[in-house]
Amino acid sequence: NNKENKWEIALDSQIKKLTDLSLTPSKRILDDMDTEKKSFKDFGTELSLQHSHYFKGRKNNSDKLFLEAAKKSISDQAAIESSEEVDFETFLKGFLNQTA
Repeated sequence: NNKENKWEIALDSQIKKLTDLSLTPSKRILDDMDTEKKSFKDFGTELSLQHSHYFKGRKNNSDKLFLEAAKKSISDQAAIESSEEVDFETFLKGFLNQTA
């Protein structure tokens, strides 16, 4: 069987971090800060800018999905608001009658 055991691979990767701290994200951050002589604030600012550029540059279908959902929500709201309204007591009685 040529299938990889992904759980075992993931666990081995974490075990290696326990024996070699240079593999941990925190150590890599500290090394980068030391090498580049930057403060934690500077490191955080730089990282957040990198993430911002990455996500602003991505084109995906979720933008279209959210835009369509927003348009549907607005039209649904308009339909609800234009329908006949009943006072709260009448609504509550009808609701309670349906659940009883």
